[in-house]
Amino acid sequence: MILLIGSRKGGVGKSSTAYNLAYSLALQGHAVVLADSDDNYTCLSEYQQAVEAGHELGFVVVDGLAKHRKLPAHDILIIDSQAKPDPKDLRKAAQQADLLILPTGPGPKDLKATGATIEQCELEADDYRVLLTRVPPKPSQRGDRVLAFLAGAGIANLQNSIQRRDCFLDAEQFGLPVGMMHGKPAQKLLKITQQSPTKSWRYFSKWTLPHSSPLQRQTSLPVNPSPRKISPLLSQRKLKSAASQPKRSKAL
Repeated sequence: MILLIGSRKGGVGKSSTAYNLAYSLALQGHAVVLADSDDNYTCLSEYQQAVEAGHELGFVVVDGLAKHRKLPAHDILIIDSQAKPDPKDLRKAAQQADLLILPTGPGPKDLKATGATIEQCELEADDYRVLLTRVPPKPSQRGDRVLAFLAGAGIANLQNSIQRRDCFLDAEQFGLPVGMMHGKPAQKLLKITQQSPTKSWRYFSKWTLPHSSPLQRQTSLPVNPSPRKISPLLSQRKLKSAASQPKRSKAL
């Protein structure tokens, strides 16, 4: 499975979504590779920081994608796209992925930018899912109102949203996924994506709309596939595996 995390607006948690999703899926037993194709190298730098500190994250981060190069063995490939990619490039990349996830904040400008991206990239409903991020915690009702707005506008969205929490900043300080941090907010956020393989497929499959009838296609993930060749999507940098992972230390 190939999951592309993309956005044409900065500050919506694109790289954070890719990094934490990789950790959550790895916890479920999947072989996960995260390809950092963002010029800021956010995912790769955090991964290297965590590895150098002695943490084992359970997934591998590589530097971009190169033509005709083999990735490490995996059953899920997550791609953190270029920052603010050209609509044509994003559309082409989405066509090669199983699903494009579009993180978006709850503000009017965020929603306007996401709507423009869907229109400019000519995305169909089975090509993408909008993930609402940085939502104010309860008792604020903004998250619920935005989700209702997205559904009413016919925009395909994931059923869960990501709240704005300090634990994200704490985790970023140490280069760790939020799920490795102590505290109830961190563990609650981890559970948002920590589902069984079948449920994960239901959340991320491009064949299922949030309010559609039950799946009529395959609902399980591929098992132990061989390494695959991936053509360049949003980056032409050479593929380089990150440092090997040391023994896992206790979470902070």
